[in-house]
Amino acid sequence: QTSGNGTYTVKAGDSLYRIAVNHNMSLQELKNLNNLSSNLIMPGQVLKVSSQVSSSQPSTNTSQSSNQTQASGNGTYTVKAGDSLWAIANSHKMTLNDLKRVNNLSSDLIYVGQTLKVTKGAVTTANKPNTQSNTNKTYTVKAGDSLWRIASNNGTTVNQLKALNNLTSDMIYVGQNLKLK
Repeated sequence: QTSGNGTYTVKAGDSLYRIAVNHNMSLQELKNLNNLSSNLIMPGQVLKVSSQVSSSQPSTNTSQSSNQTQASGNGTYTVKAGDSLWAIANSHKMTLNDLKRVNNLSSDLIYVGQTLKVTKGAVTTANKPNTQSNTNKTYTVKAGDSLWRIASNNGTTVNQLKALNNLTSDMIYVGQNLKLK
């Protein structure tokens, strides 16, 4: 859990990416703040995190959470604490890339209170009715997976997987959808 003094104690199963997203930071910001040269972390390790948003949000989250759980009638969604782009895309039957494209996002970084455009049903289908993207294979990351294992099981390389999925590190997380082709 994040403490009041802007630190976070790493738990088993945590990844730097997940901690960064949960604290509305980029992976690089979190690494810079903690002078980390790799993505390796250990349970019990204490990391500095930006806590500027979390301290001012609890009262609004409890009163508005039921309103923000679903997209509003005009095709928008308001980001809540703990949300990730992947989870928002998944809950609105969109791909991560579609959600980023519709909102002109260049990274996966979002912040509490941000309003995102969401579209029920995949944008890909509407924009590319009969193209190669419909036959693209995807893989959902499971516990214990690594990029190397996924690549070798699917006849590709780690570098190809990273390029296809715009990954800048080898970090992946359970539930993440990866393009295979």
